[in-house]
Order: sequence, then structure tokens, then C-alpha cells
Amino acid sequence: VNMGREGEEDRFPVQFLYTGDVEGSVVKGNAIRGAHHRCLVLEGVANVTLADNVSDGSRGHCVYVGHGVRDSTVEDNLVSDSYYVDRTKELKGETDYYFASFYSRSPPNHWRGNIAVASRRSGFLFYTREYELDEEGERIPGINPRKLPLGTFSSNTASSGAEHGMLMQYLEVWPLYTGSTLLQNRYAGIYIYKNNDAVVSDSLFRENGYSLQMIWSDNNVVVDSVFSGLSARSKNVQAQPYYTDRCTQYDPPIGFRLATQIYRWDRSEDDPKNNRGVSFRNVNFTDFDHEGVCAEAVPIQIQTGNNGLAGHFNFATSFTDVTFDGPGRTDAEVAAAAGVTDLVITDLGGSSDPDGRATADAVYVFDVPSMTAFAPQPCSSRGGLAYCANMCLRTVAVYVDQHDTANHTMVVTRSDGTHMSVGNAYIYAENEYGRTWSEGRRPFYASLPAGRYAASFRDERGERAWPRYAYESWEAVPECAGYAMTWDFTIEEPEGAECGELILDGDVESGGFGPWMHRRYG
Repeated sequence: VNMGREGEEDRFPVQFLYTGDVEGSVVKGNAIRGAHHRCLVLEGVANVTLADNVSDGSRGHCVYVGHGVRDSTVEDNLVSDSYYVDRTKELKGETDYYFASFYSRSPPNHWRGNIAVASRRSGFLFYTREYELDEEGERIPGINPRKLPLGTFSSNTASSGAEHGMLMQYLEVWPLYTGSTLLQNRYAGIYIYKNNDAVVSDSLFRENGYSLQMIWSDNNVVVDSVFSGLSARSKNVQAQPYYTDRCTQYDPPIGFRLATQIYRWDRSEDDPKNNRGVSFRNVNFTDFDHEGVCAEAVPIQIQTGNNGLAGHFNFATSFTDVTFDGPGRTDAEVAAAAGVTDLVITDLGGSSDPDGRATADAVYVFDVPSMTAFAPQPCSSRGGLAYCANMCLRTVAVYVDQHDTANHTMVVTRSDGTHMSVGNAYIYAENEYGRTWSEGRRPFYASLPAGRYAASFRDERGERAWPRYAYESWEAVPECAGYAMTWDFTIEEPEGAECGELILDGDVESGGFGPWMHRRYG
């Protein structure tokens, strides 16, 4: 009781400090109450087991796994009602003000069956740095913990956290989060930041602010999991006059926050542009359809920030056996109003067709002609989305010089005469400085099923136009079958097209003295 000294180094209730391999060491069955600074601390140690310990009312990170910890196990511990260290007493280089009940800097350890409840910050916080420190506080050369695999992470629970249930950052080698339970955390159930190839499986998300969010994290899978918004029972229990309504005091519950932009294109072995965003397999969304103050609850929220593509969606996303217990799917109308210009979610096998018509792969897209024009049959509309059965899309970007093309449109025509028009999405369109950049590229995006296509350009008068240059770049190969092939897409050059000023020389031939301009991509 009341152990630990706030603001002093290495004054914790239990600590292993650079003791090396102590195989067989077990800290088990302890009750720690009101600790002034942390509870169980491991640094520079291997093969320790922390099991069946209970803590209540501790300050700072309660269970702390620091630098240089290997092959240790944190199992079946309960941490309740932990809160922060006073900022003026926080140790240099540490984060006990923004603490978590369970904290880790070292990935290669095992976490099983732990429970964090009523944390004043987050339940679990894994924050891996690019370096590891020795006992003297010096960096150890040749070790990057971000490149080390996460050990077992299974059957852990975070409930009623004032911030996130689990905040998992910079875990870059196949992190697997299995059997997690996230209940009534104010913000994220699990917030994943810069994880690559992460798998979230067999997990339950219930009544969190937003159940799962992945930021700057690619090639992820969510499988065999349930996302529950707000049950009618909880909504009634929390209603006035005894409480402030849940959706009045906090934002309405969100299931998954869907990123719109791929973070990295450089990790695929067979194709540098074949990275994917996220795949959902055997996932159920329930209790997100409400009226009144909770009407904005939604299974999948499309993020409108963190996009460097002027709203273009390239976070390749797929569904397999994804079910929704209600009519809601996404907040597509809200996202479109906020500047997201397009969306493609592949439904493998048509397993998530709300109308049950699909007999093969299908897609959810924005309900606009530029996304639905080439569908083999009429698409069904649903809250800003269109579900197009028996269709698979791959997206091509056509880049042109940003100068003198602001009002251009691209017309894509299929060999059968079907056509659609698409505007451009230039990130610096509203940036006066960015519009002067000589190397600026203006992209036009088209998502196409199998077929033969020709693209051409029109100016603001509707007449055929030809930019100074135009070239195509294809995005990720989708998981479905029947998408457009690169060799079936051509960019038409207008007959007799000439470039009056291919080299921008300030109109020197007419006596002008403006600046010459270099085209990086021309």
C-alpha cells in the first residue's frame, strides 16, 4: 500500500532493472494499492513472468515494460482506476502523465488475459521507438525495436477508459491482436498507428466512442469480430434525467474509422504498388441504427482528414462475409460533403449485398455517375453509396500539368460507347503558393471494370484539349476478378494537336521577359 516515490527514478513497488536473463523468475499474486509511481517495472531483463497481480489507484504506468525486455510474460493481471503522475514530477523522457495501465516499449514479449478498467487515460499503450537504451541511457547500436515482432497478444480487455482502450504504435512486423475485448472506452477501442500487416481477430468491440481506427497502417486484416454500437438497453439506462444522454455528451458511436489514403507503397515484394488498406472477413456490425440524438452513429465512418490526395480514396478495402444488422453502412454523404471525391470497397463474392442480388464480386462506391456508369446492371442506392453487383474496379490516375488545366475534365469512353466524365482533384487548388509550383501534377482518377477504354480531355468550353503532358499510373490490384487491365486503357491525343508553348520561356519569341519554367514530370 502507498509504495513508490513520485518523481524519483527507480523507486517503484517492484522492479527488475537490467538484471539480464532471470529465467524462472515470477512475480505472482500481489495486491498493489495506491502506488505513488507505477506498480511492476521491467527494464533490461528477460524471461520474467508477471501473473495474477492486482492494482487499484496507482499513478503512472502501472505495468511497465521498458527498454531491452525479451521473452517475458504479462498474464492475467488486473489494473483498476489508475491515473496520471503530476506533470511537474514526470521523469525526463518518460510519459507517466499520458500513461496507460499497461505500457510497453519492447515488442518481443507476451501479453495474455490482462484487464485494464477505469483508466484515467488508456488501458494499454505500446509505443516502440527506433532505438533501445542500455543501463547508462546510451543508445545500443544495431537494434531497432520497431523491426522486432510482437509476441503473443491475446484475450486482453480494456474497459471504461477515459481515452483509448488500446493505443498500439509503431509495431511494424506482423502484429496480431487476438481475442481482445473493448468495452465503453471514451475514444477508440483500439487505435492503431503505423502498424504494418496487422491482424485484429476474434475481438469484441462494444459501445466505444469509435471501436477501431487505423492511421498510416497498411495491409491490415480484421477477422471474426463483432462491432457493437450502442444497445437500446444502454441508451435507456444512460438517458436523462439521471445522466447526460450518451450521444449528447459524447460523439455517437462509430464502428470502424476508414482511412482514405495508403501510407506506403514500398513494401510489396511482387509489385511496389500492390499494397492494400484493410480487409474485413466474417465481421458483424450491430446496434448502430438509432433515431434522435444518436442518429449519426454509423458502422463505418470515412475519414476526411489525413489525406494528401485532395479527397481521393486509394485505401484498397475489401469485405468478405461482412454483415450489417440494420440499413446503415457508412457516412458517405457526410464524407462527400467534406471533400472526399470517390470511394471503392470491394465485396468479395457479393457476400454483403444488401439486396441479395450479387452472384460474384461486387463493389460499394459513391453514388455518382463517374463511379457507376460502367456497371453491368443498375446499382442500388443506399445513403450516398451505390452497391454495384457483379463488378470489380481498378483505379487509374492520369496526371497532367497543373497549369492551364484547372477547368479541364477527363472523358473516359468504353468500346461500346458508354462514357463518363470526371473532374480533377488537385491538392493545391486552393493554395495560391502551391499553384505556382512548376512541378505540380493535376490528377484525374477513374475506377474501371474489365473492358477497353479511351480517355480524352475537354476544356471549360467542352472542346477537346491536350495538356502539355499526360501519363497514367495504376493503383493497387484489387482482390476481386474482372477489373480493367493496363493495356486496355489509352489516352487519346486530339487529331492535329500542337503545343503552342511546350517550353515555357516567358513568351520570349514575342518580346516577353517572363521566367522560364522547368517541368519535372514533363
